[in-house]
Amino acid sequence: MAQDSQRGLKFNKKGKEQPPSGRNYLLVIGINAYEHFAKLNNAVGDAKAIKELLVDRYQFQEEDVRELYDEQATRANILERLEGLESQITQNDNLILFFAGHGTMNARKTKGFWIPVDAEKRQHEYIANSRIKDHLDEIDAHHIYLIVDSCFSGSIISRSTAFSERVETLPSRRVLTSGRNEVVSDGKVGSHSPFANCLITYLKTHSSSLPASELELHVKKHTPRSAAQTPYSAYIHGLGDQGGEFVFHPKQAEESDPKGKAPHIIIPQQTLLKGPIEMLLVEGGTFIMGSPEAEGGRSKNERPHEVTVSTFGIGKYPVTQKEWEEVMGNNPSHFKGSAGRPVERVSWHDIQQYIQNLNTQSGLNYRLPTEAEWEFAARGGNMSKGYRYPGSNRLEEIAWYQENADDQTHAVGQKLPNELGIYDMIGNVWEWCEDWHADYPKEKMHDPKGPNTGSNRVIRGGSWRADWERCTLSLRNYNPPGYYYRDLGFRLAMTLS
Repeated sequence: MAQDSQRGLKFNKKGKEQPPSGRNYLLVIGINAYEHFAKLNNAVGDAKAIKELLVDRYQFQEEDVRELYDEQATRANILERLEGLESQITQNDNLILFFAGHGTMNARKTKGFWIPVDAEKRQHEYIANSRIKDHLDEIDAHHIYLIVDSCFSGSIISRSTAFSERVETLPSRRVLTSGRNEVVSDGKVGSHSPFANCLITYLKTHSSSLPASELELHVKKHTPRSAAQTPYSAYIHGLGDQGGEFVFHPKQAEESDPKGKAPHIIIPQQTLLKGPIEMLLVEGGTFIMGSPEAEGGRSKNERPHEVTVSTFGIGKYPVTQKEWEEVMGNNPSHFKGSAGRPVERVSWHDIQQYIQNLNTQSGLNYRLPTEAEWEFAARGGNMSKGYRYPGSNRLEEIAWYQENADDQTHAVGQKLPNELGIYDMIGNVWEWCEDWHADYPKEKMHDPKGPNTGSNRVIRGGSWRADWERCTLSLRNYNPPGYYYRDLGFRLAMTLS
Protein backbone atom coordinates (compact mmCIF):
# COMPACT_ATOMS: atom_id res chain seq x y z
CA MET A 1 0.00 0.00 0.00
CA ALA A 2 1.28 3.46 -0.87
CA GLN A 3 2.34 5.45 2.14
CA ASP A 4 1.33 9.04 2.84
CA SER A 5 4.12 11.57 3.07
CA GLN A 6 3.88 14.44 5.54
CA ARG A 7 3.86 18.19 5.02
CA GLY A 8 6.31 19.46 7.57
CA LEU A 9 9.54 19.06 9.42
CA LYS A 10 9.80 17.19 12.66
CA PHE A 11 11.58 19.14 15.34
CA ASN A 12 12.98 18.72 18.82
CA LYS A 13 10.19 18.50 21.40
CA LYS A 14 11.97 21.10 23.46
CA GLY A 15 10.40 23.61 21.27
CA LYS A 16 -27.91 41.94 5.60
CA GLU A 17 -26.85 44.94 3.46
CA GLN A 18 -25.46 44.13 0.04
CA PRO A 19 -21.79 43.24 0.28
CA PRO A 20 -19.34 45.35 -1.75
CA SER A 21 -19.23 44.29 -5.41
CA GLY A 22 -15.47 44.25 -5.95
CA ARG A 23 -13.16 41.68 -7.50
CA ASN A 24 -12.13 38.33 -6.06
CA TYR A 25 -8.36 37.92 -6.08
CA LEU A 26 -6.70 34.51 -5.66
CA LEU A 27 -3.08 33.74 -4.81
CA VAL A 28 -2.26 30.02 -4.93
CA ILE A 29 1.11 28.59 -3.90
CA GLY A 30 2.01 24.90 -4.21
CA ILE A 31 5.42 23.30 -3.67
CA ASN A 32 6.39 19.67 -4.30
CA ALA A 33 9.98 19.92 -5.56
CA TYR A 34 11.84 21.19 -2.51
CA GLU A 35 15.58 21.65 -2.93
CA HIS A 36 16.67 20.92 0.63
CA PHE A 37 13.71 19.12 2.22
CA ALA A 38 11.67 16.00 1.52
CA LYS A 39 9.72 16.30 -1.71
CA LEU A 40 5.92 16.28 -1.55
CA ASN A 41 3.52 14.42 -3.83
CA ASN A 42 0.36 16.47 -4.11
CA ALA A 43 0.85 20.09 -3.01
CA VAL A 44 1.07 21.49 -6.56
CA GLY A 45 -1.84 19.39 -7.77
CA ASP A 46 -3.93 20.51 -4.80
CA ALA A 47 -3.18 24.18 -5.47
CA LYS A 48 -3.95 23.89 -9.19
CA ALA A 49 -7.19 22.00 -8.51
CA ILE A 50 -8.36 24.69 -6.08
CA LYS A 51 -7.53 27.41 -8.62
CA GLU A 52 -9.31 25.66 -11.51
CA LEU A 53 -12.36 24.96 -9.39
CA LEU A 54 -12.76 28.54 -8.18
CA VAL A 55 -12.30 29.97 -11.70
CA ASP A 56 -14.61 27.43 -13.36
CA ARG A 57 -17.47 27.35 -10.84
CA TYR A 58 -17.24 30.44 -8.65
CA GLN A 59 -16.92 34.19 -9.17
CA PHE A 60 -13.18 34.34 -9.78
CA GLN A 61 -11.69 35.61 -13.05
CA GLU A 62 -8.47 34.28 -14.61
CA GLU A 63 -6.92 37.75 -14.73
CA ASP A 64 -7.27 38.11 -10.94
CA VAL A 65 -5.35 34.89 -10.19
CA ARG A 66 -1.68 34.80 -9.14
CA GLU A 67 0.12 31.41 -9.15
CA LEU A 68 3.44 30.20 -7.79
CA TYR A 69 4.40 26.53 -8.22
CA ASP A 70 7.61 24.66 -7.32
CA GLU A 71 10.68 26.60 -8.48
CA GLN A 72 8.60 29.80 -8.81
CA ALA A 73 7.68 29.70 -5.12
CA THR A 74 10.87 31.16 -3.72
CA ARG A 75 10.89 33.28 -0.61
CA ALA A 76 11.49 36.42 -2.67
CA ASN A 77 8.68 35.65 -5.14
CA ILE A 78 6.12 34.87 -2.43
CA LEU A 79 6.85 38.11 -0.60
CA GLU A 80 6.88 40.05 -3.89
CA ARG A 81 3.42 38.70 -4.80
CA LEU A 82 2.07 39.72 -1.40
CA GLU A 83 3.55 43.20 -1.76
CA GLY A 84 2.03 43.51 -5.22
CA LEU A 85 -1.42 42.70 -3.89
CA GLU A 86 -1.07 45.46 -1.32
CA SER A 87 -1.20 48.06 -4.08
CA GLN A 88 -3.75 46.29 -6.30
CA ILE A 89 -6.53 45.30 -3.92
CA THR A 90 -9.11 47.89 -2.87
CA GLN A 91 -11.47 47.91 0.11
CA ASN A 92 -14.28 46.49 -2.07
CA ASP A 93 -12.21 43.50 -3.22
CA ASN A 94 -11.65 40.10 -1.62
CA LEU A 95 -8.55 37.92 -1.39
CA ILE A 96 -8.16 34.17 -0.97
CA LEU A 97 -4.62 32.95 -0.30
CA PHE A 98 -4.01 29.19 -0.59
CA PHE A 99 -0.66 27.67 0.45
CA ALA A 100 0.26 23.99 0.15
CA GLY A 101 3.75 22.95 1.14
CA HIS A 102 6.03 22.32 4.10
CA GLY A 103 5.58 24.18 7.36
CA THR A 104 7.41 24.09 10.66
CA MET A 105 7.78 25.70 14.07
CA ASN A 106 10.71 26.76 16.19
CA ALA A 107 11.83 24.45 18.97
CA ARG A 108 9.86 26.31 21.64
CA LYS A 109 6.66 26.13 19.56
CA THR A 110 6.27 29.89 19.76
CA LYS A 111 6.66 30.72 16.06
CA GLY A 112 5.34 29.07 12.92
CA PHE A 113 6.79 29.26 9.40
CA TRP A 114 6.04 28.51 5.75
CA ILE A 115 8.99 26.92 3.94
CA PRO A 116 9.59 28.28 0.42
CA VAL A 117 11.14 26.09 -2.24
CA ASP A 118 14.64 27.58 -2.01
CA ALA A 119 15.00 27.60 1.77
CA GLU A 120 17.83 25.71 3.36
CA LYS A 121 17.56 24.49 6.92
CA ARG A 122 18.03 27.91 8.45
CA GLN A 123 15.15 29.68 10.13
CA HIS A 124 15.83 33.09 8.60
CA GLU A 125 15.19 31.60 5.13
CA TYR A 126 11.65 30.57 6.05
CA ILE A 127 8.62 32.89 5.99
CA ALA A 128 7.29 33.50 9.47
CA ASN A 129 3.55 33.51 10.07
CA SER A 130 4.01 36.92 11.64
CA ARG A 131 5.47 38.15 8.32
CA ILE A 132 2.43 36.82 6.45
CA LYS A 133 0.13 38.60 8.90
CA ASP A 134 2.07 41.85 8.44
CA HIS A 135 1.48 41.72 4.69
CA LEU A 136 -2.18 40.87 5.12
CA ASP A 137 -2.49 43.84 7.46
CA GLU A 138 -1.35 46.09 4.61
CA ILE A 139 -4.00 44.74 2.19
CA ASP A 140 -7.13 46.88 2.39
CA ALA A 141 -9.58 44.16 1.27
CA HIS A 142 -13.15 43.56 2.38
CA HIS A 143 -12.58 39.85 3.02
CA ILE A 144 -9.26 38.03 3.37
CA TYR A 145 -9.49 34.24 3.58
CA LEU A 146 -6.29 32.32 4.23
CA ILE A 147 -6.30 28.55 3.57
CA VAL A 148 -3.13 26.75 4.63
CA ASP A 149 -2.36 23.06 4.02
CA SER A 150 0.95 22.53 5.80
CA CYS A 151 2.28 21.15 9.05
CA PHE A 152 1.94 23.35 12.14
CA SER A 153 -0.25 25.78 10.19
CA GLY A 154 -2.50 26.32 13.19
CA SER A 155 0.19 28.46 14.78
CA ILE A 156 -0.95 31.42 12.68
CA ILE A 157 -4.14 31.61 14.75
CA SER A 158 -3.78 33.50 18.00
CA ARG A 159 -6.96 32.20 19.56
CA SER A 160 -10.09 30.41 18.40
CA THR A 161 -13.65 31.64 18.31
CA ALA A 162 -16.76 29.51 18.27
CA PHE A 163 -18.19 28.68 14.86
CA SER A 164 -21.06 30.85 13.71
CA GLU A 165 -22.59 31.85 10.41
CA ARG A 166 -21.56 35.48 9.85
CA VAL A 167 -22.82 38.18 7.54
CA GLU A 168 -21.14 38.83 4.23
CA THR A 169 -21.45 42.60 4.47
CA LEU A 170 -18.94 42.97 7.33
CA PRO A 171 -15.16 42.84 6.72
CA SER A 172 -13.39 39.64 7.74
CA ARG A 173 -9.90 38.28 8.22
CA ARG A 174 -10.26 34.52 8.52
CA VAL A 175 -7.99 31.48 8.28
CA LEU A 176 -8.59 27.77 7.72
CA THR A 177 -5.65 25.45 8.35
CA SER A 178 -5.16 21.76 7.69
CA GLY A 179 -4.14 21.13 11.29
CA ARG A 180 -3.26 22.68 14.58
CA ASN A 181 0.38 22.62 15.68
CA GLU A 182 0.89 19.15 14.23
CA VAL A 183 2.25 17.17 11.29
CA VAL A 184 -0.36 16.72 8.53
CA SER A 185 -0.70 14.24 5.67
CA ASP A 186 0.27 14.94 2.05
CA GLY A 187 -1.82 11.99 0.83
CA LYS A 188 -0.98 9.13 -1.49
CA VAL A 189 0.96 9.73 -4.71
CA GLY A 190 -1.28 11.01 -7.50
CA SER A 191 -4.16 12.01 -5.25
CA HIS A 192 -4.87 15.04 -3.05
CA SER A 193 -4.03 15.60 0.57
CA PRO A 194 -6.94 14.61 2.86
CA PHE A 195 -7.50 18.29 3.70
CA ALA A 196 -7.45 19.46 0.07
CA ASN A 197 -9.64 16.54 -0.99
CA CYS A 198 -12.35 17.64 1.45
CA LEU A 199 -12.11 21.22 0.18
CA ILE A 200 -12.23 20.25 -3.48
CA THR A 201 -15.02 17.69 -3.12
CA TYR A 202 -17.30 20.03 -1.22
CA LEU A 203 -16.66 22.98 -3.52
CA LYS A 204 -17.42 20.73 -6.51
CA THR A 205 -20.65 19.27 -5.15
CA HIS A 206 -22.03 22.49 -3.66
CA SER A 207 -24.35 24.23 -6.12
CA SER A 208 -25.44 27.27 -4.13
CA SER A 209 -23.71 30.17 -2.39
CA LEU A 210 -21.34 28.74 0.20
CA PRO A 211 -20.36 30.68 3.35
CA ALA A 212 -16.78 30.07 4.45
CA SER A 213 -18.06 28.90 7.83
CA GLU A 214 -20.06 26.08 6.22
CA LEU A 215 -17.01 24.97 4.23
CA GLU A 216 -14.96 24.97 7.43
CA LEU A 217 -17.53 22.89 9.28
CA HIS A 218 -17.44 20.25 6.54
CA VAL A 219 -13.64 20.14 6.35
CA LYS A 220 -13.24 19.95 10.13
CA LYS A 221 -15.77 17.12 10.32
CA HIS A 222 -14.55 14.97 7.42
CA THR A 223 -10.75 15.41 7.23
CA PRO A 224 -10.09 13.52 10.51
CA ARG A 225 -11.93 10.51 9.07
CA SER A 226 -9.09 9.93 6.61
CA ALA A 227 -6.07 11.39 8.41
CA ALA A 228 -4.81 11.85 11.96
CA GLN A 229 -5.04 15.64 11.92
CA THR A 230 -7.49 18.28 13.14
CA PRO A 231 -8.30 21.20 10.79
CA TYR A 232 -8.68 24.51 12.57
CA SER A 233 -10.38 27.81 11.74
CA ALA A 234 -10.75 31.17 13.39
CA TYR A 235 -10.73 34.89 12.81
CA ILE A 236 -7.27 36.45 12.60
CA HIS A 237 -7.21 39.03 15.35
CA GLY A 238 -5.55 42.40 15.08
CA LEU A 239 -6.01 42.77 11.28
CA GLY A 240 -9.30 44.66 11.17
CA ASP A 241 -11.76 41.78 11.30
CA GLN A 242 -15.34 42.86 12.07
CA GLY A 243 -17.02 39.47 12.33
CA GLY A 244 -18.01 39.04 8.69
CA GLU A 245 -17.21 36.16 6.35
CA PHE A 246 -16.43 35.48 2.72
CA VAL A 247 -19.09 33.70 0.65
CA PHE A 248 -18.26 31.56 -2.41
CA HIS A 249 -20.90 32.52 -4.98
CA PRO A 250 -21.30 30.15 -7.96
CA LYS A 251 -21.09 31.69 -11.40
CA GLN A 252 -24.37 30.00 -12.31
CA ALA A 253 -26.19 32.00 -9.64
CA GLU A 254 -24.65 35.25 -10.89
CA GLU A 255 -25.53 34.58 -14.52
CA SER A 256 -29.10 33.38 -13.95
CA ASP A 257 -30.06 36.14 -11.56
CA PRO A 258 -27.96 39.17 -10.52
CA LYS A 259 -29.10 38.74 -6.92
CA GLY A 260 -27.84 35.17 -6.82
CA LYS A 261 -31.30 33.60 -6.49
CA ALA A 262 -32.29 30.39 -8.18
CA PRO A 263 -34.41 30.79 -11.33
CA HIS A 264 -38.14 30.75 -10.57
CA ILE A 265 -39.53 27.25 -10.85
CA ILE A 266 -42.11 26.61 -13.54
CA ILE A 267 -44.50 24.20 -11.85
CA PRO A 268 -46.00 21.59 -14.21
CA GLN A 269 -49.74 21.06 -14.47
CA GLN A 270 -50.74 19.62 -11.10
CA THR A 271 -53.05 16.69 -10.61
CA LEU A 272 -55.16 17.48 -7.56
CA LEU A 273 -56.80 14.58 -5.75
CA LYS A 274 -60.37 14.95 -4.56
CA GLY A 275 -61.04 15.24 -0.85
CA PRO A 276 -61.08 17.67 2.09
CA ILE A 277 -57.26 17.97 2.14
CA GLU A 278 -55.44 19.51 -0.84
CA MET A 279 -53.40 16.59 -2.19
CA LEU A 280 -51.11 16.25 -5.21
CA LEU A 281 -50.44 13.18 -7.33
CA VAL A 282 -46.82 12.01 -7.26
CA GLU A 283 -45.95 9.67 -10.12
CA GLY A 284 -43.82 6.74 -8.97
CA GLY A 285 -40.15 6.50 -9.82
CA THR A 286 -36.66 5.45 -8.79
CA PHE A 287 -34.12 7.64 -6.99
CA ILE A 288 -31.05 7.54 -4.75
CA MET A 289 -32.22 7.96 -1.18
CA GLY A 290 -29.76 9.29 1.39
CA SER A 291 -26.74 11.55 0.97
CA PRO A 292 -23.26 11.30 -0.59
CA GLU A 293 -20.35 11.27 1.83
CA ALA A 294 -19.19 14.67 0.54
CA GLU A 295 -22.39 16.43 1.59
CA GLY A 296 -21.88 18.88 4.43
CA GLY A 297 -23.64 18.16 7.71
CA ARG A 298 -24.56 14.58 6.78
CA SER A 299 -24.94 11.83 9.37
CA LYS A 300 -23.80 8.22 9.23
CA ASN A 301 -27.41 6.98 9.03
CA GLU A 302 -27.90 8.55 5.57
CA ARG A 303 -26.30 5.73 3.54
CA PRO A 304 -27.17 6.30 -0.16
CA HIS A 305 -29.17 3.44 -1.71
CA GLU A 306 -31.53 2.96 -4.66
CA VAL A 307 -35.26 3.10 -3.91
CA THR A 308 -38.31 2.74 -6.13
CA VAL A 309 -41.67 4.09 -4.98
CA SER A 310 -45.11 3.55 -6.52
CA THR A 311 -47.47 6.39 -7.42
CA PHE A 312 -49.07 8.01 -4.37
CA GLY A 313 -50.72 11.20 -3.19
CA ILE A 314 -49.16 13.73 -0.81
CA GLY A 315 -50.35 16.89 0.92
CA LYS A 316 -49.60 20.11 -0.88
CA TYR A 317 -49.03 21.66 2.55
CA PRO A 318 -48.50 20.43 6.11
CA VAL A 319 -51.83 19.87 7.89
CA THR A 320 -53.01 23.22 9.26
CA GLN A 321 -54.59 24.08 12.59
CA LYS A 322 -57.90 24.70 10.82
CA GLU A 323 -57.83 21.27 9.17
CA TRP A 324 -57.05 19.60 12.48
CA GLU A 325 -59.75 21.43 14.40
CA GLU A 326 -62.43 20.60 11.80
CA VAL A 327 -61.81 16.90 12.39
CA MET A 328 -60.80 16.72 16.07
CA GLY A 329 -62.68 19.67 17.58
CA ASN A 330 -59.57 21.03 19.35
CA ASN A 331 -56.30 22.80 18.62
CA PRO A 332 -53.27 21.54 20.57
CA SER A 333 -50.84 24.00 18.94
CA HIS A 334 -48.55 26.31 20.88
CA PHE A 335 -48.46 28.99 18.15
CA LYS A 336 -52.04 30.06 17.57
CA GLY A 337 -53.46 33.21 15.99
CA SER A 338 -53.68 32.02 12.38
CA ALA A 339 -55.69 29.06 11.15
CA GLY A 340 -53.20 28.72 8.29
CA ARG A 341 -50.30 27.83 10.55
CA PRO A 342 -49.31 24.16 10.66
CA VAL A 343 -50.73 22.20 13.56
CA GLU A 344 -48.02 21.20 16.08
CA ARG A 345 -47.70 19.58 19.47
CA VAL A 346 -49.21 16.39 18.00
CA SER A 347 -47.74 12.95 18.64
CA TRP A 348 -47.61 10.10 16.16
CA HIS A 349 -50.41 8.42 18.14
CA ASP A 350 -52.53 11.62 18.01
CA ILE A 351 -52.14 11.67 14.23
CA GLN A 352 -53.34 8.08 13.89
CA GLN A 353 -56.57 9.07 15.62
CA TYR A 354 -56.90 12.12 13.35
CA ILE A 355 -56.40 9.95 10.25
CA GLN A 356 -58.94 7.40 11.46
CA ASN A 357 -61.55 10.13 12.00
CA LEU A 358 -60.74 11.80 8.67
CA ASN A 359 -60.98 8.55 6.72
CA THR A 360 -64.33 7.78 8.35
CA GLN A 361 -65.69 11.20 7.46
CA SER A 362 -64.34 11.29 3.90
CA GLY A 363 -64.41 7.65 2.84
CA LEU A 364 -60.85 8.04 1.57
CA ASN A 365 -57.57 6.37 2.51
CA TYR A 366 -55.33 9.01 4.09
CA ARG A 367 -52.18 8.01 6.00
CA LEU A 368 -48.73 9.30 6.87
CA PRO A 369 -46.12 9.11 4.11
CA THR A 370 -43.39 6.52 4.35
CA GLU A 371 -39.92 7.97 4.79
CA ALA A 372 -39.06 6.99 1.20
CA GLU A 373 -42.19 8.71 -0.17
CA TRP A 374 -41.42 11.81 1.86
CA GLU A 375 -37.87 12.12 0.50
CA PHE A 376 -38.89 11.31 -3.09
CA ALA A 377 -41.57 14.02 -2.98
CA ALA A 378 -39.24 16.52 -1.26
CA ARG A 379 -36.61 16.02 -3.96
CA GLY A 380 -39.17 16.82 -6.67
CA GLY A 381 -39.99 13.28 -7.73
CA ASN A 382 -39.49 12.63 -11.42
CA MET A 383 -39.39 16.41 -12.01
CA SER A 384 -36.34 16.91 -9.78
CA LYS A 385 -33.76 19.45 -10.96
CA GLY A 386 -31.21 18.37 -8.37
CA TYR A 387 -31.47 21.40 -6.12
CA ARG A 388 -29.81 21.36 -2.71
CA TYR A 389 -33.16 22.08 -1.04
CA PRO A 390 -36.74 21.38 -2.20
CA GLY A 391 -37.07 23.64 -5.25
CA SER A 392 -34.08 25.95 -4.72
CA ASN A 393 -30.42 26.18 -3.86
CA ARG A 394 -31.19 28.97 -1.37
CA LEU A 395 -32.67 27.80 1.91
CA GLU A 396 -34.26 31.14 2.76
CA GLU A 397 -36.37 31.00 -0.41
CA ILE A 398 -38.17 27.78 0.52
CA ALA A 399 -38.07 27.42 4.30
CA TRP A 400 -38.81 29.01 7.65
CA TYR A 401 -35.79 28.04 9.75
CA GLN A 402 -33.61 29.35 12.57
CA GLU A 403 -32.32 32.38 10.67
CA ASN A 404 -35.63 33.81 9.44
CA ALA A 405 -38.52 32.29 11.43
CA ASP A 406 -38.42 34.69 14.41
CA ASP A 407 -38.78 31.73 16.82
CA GLN A 408 -42.23 30.66 15.63
CA THR A 409 -44.19 28.82 12.95
CA HIS A 410 -45.67 30.64 9.96
CA ALA A 411 -48.74 30.13 7.79
CA VAL A 412 -48.11 27.42 5.19
CA GLY A 413 -47.49 28.18 1.52
CA GLN A 414 -45.66 31.50 1.93
CA LYS A 415 -42.31 30.28 0.60
CA LEU A 416 -41.51 28.91 -2.86
CA PRO A 417 -42.73 25.38 -3.69
CA ASN A 418 -40.59 22.58 -5.08
CA GLU A 419 -40.71 21.14 -8.60
CA LEU A 420 -43.95 19.27 -7.86
CA GLY A 421 -45.69 22.30 -6.36
CA ILE A 422 -45.32 21.09 -2.75
CA TYR A 423 -44.74 23.69 -0.04
CA ASP A 424 -42.88 23.72 3.30
CA MET A 425 -41.15 20.35 2.92
CA ILE A 426 -38.21 21.87 4.78
CA GLY A 427 -38.56 24.05 7.88
CA ASN A 428 -41.63 25.37 9.71
CA VAL A 429 -42.38 22.04 11.48
CA TRP A 430 -40.77 18.61 11.54
CA GLU A 431 -43.03 16.06 9.84
CA TRP A 432 -43.88 12.61 11.19
CA CYS A 433 -43.48 9.65 8.83
CA GLU A 434 -45.08 6.23 9.08
CA ASP A 435 -41.85 4.23 9.55
CA TRP A 436 -40.10 2.98 12.63
CA HIS A 437 -36.55 4.33 12.58
CA ALA A 438 -33.71 1.96 11.63
CA ASP A 439 -30.51 1.97 9.59
CA TYR A 440 -30.96 2.03 5.82
CA PRO A 441 -30.48 -1.28 4.00
CA LYS A 442 -27.60 -1.75 1.57
CA GLU A 443 -29.67 -3.35 -1.19
CA LYS A 444 -32.14 -1.81 -3.63
CA MET A 445 -35.65 -1.39 -2.21
CA HIS A 446 -39.18 -1.13 -3.61
CA ASP A 447 -41.76 0.77 -1.54
CA PRO A 448 -39.85 0.31 1.74
CA LYS A 449 -41.88 0.78 4.91
CA GLY A 450 -39.17 0.33 7.53
CA PRO A 451 -39.00 -2.41 10.18
CA ASN A 452 -42.08 -3.99 11.74
CA THR A 453 -41.22 -2.83 15.25
CA GLY A 454 -39.09 -0.23 16.97
CA SER A 455 -38.97 2.39 19.67
CA ASN A 456 -38.86 5.60 17.59
CA ARG A 457 -40.77 6.87 14.56
CA VAL A 458 -39.06 8.86 11.80
CA ILE A 459 -39.46 12.63 11.49
CA ARG A 460 -38.11 14.64 8.54
CA GLY A 461 -37.64 18.15 7.22
CA GLY A 462 -36.34 20.35 10.04
CA SER A 463 -38.33 23.17 11.63
CA TRP A 464 -38.36 26.83 12.59
CA ARG A 465 -35.82 25.96 15.31
CA ALA A 466 -33.38 24.13 13.00
CA ASP A 467 -30.14 25.57 11.63
CA TRP A 468 -29.10 25.03 7.99
CA GLU A 469 -27.33 21.78 8.84
CA ARG A 470 -30.62 20.18 9.95
CA CYS A 471 -32.57 21.38 6.93
CA THR A 472 -31.23 19.02 4.28
CA LEU A 473 -33.26 16.73 2.04
CA SER A 474 -31.65 13.63 3.50
CA LEU A 475 -31.31 14.37 7.22
CA ARG A 476 -33.08 11.77 9.37
CA ASN A 477 -34.46 12.37 12.85
CA TYR A 478 -36.77 10.42 15.12
CA ASN A 479 -38.87 10.56 18.29
CA PRO A 480 -40.89 8.13 20.41
CA PRO A 481 -44.43 7.92 18.96
CA GLY A 482 -45.93 9.48 22.09
CA TYR A 483 -43.71 12.57 21.91
CA TYR A 484 -45.03 16.01 20.95
CA TYR A 485 -43.53 19.49 20.81
CA ARG A 486 -44.22 22.92 19.34
CA ASP A 487 -42.01 22.30 16.30
CA LEU A 488 -43.48 18.90 15.37
CA GLY A 489 -46.34 18.47 12.87
CA PHE A 490 -47.14 16.36 9.80
CA ARG A 491 -48.48 16.18 6.26
CA LEU A 492 -50.71 13.50 4.84
CA ALA A 493 -50.20 10.91 2.13
CA MET A 494 -52.79 8.86 0.28
CA THR A 495 -52.76 5.31 -1.06
CA LEU A 496 -54.11 5.15 -4.61
CA SER A 497 -56.04 2.12 -5.80
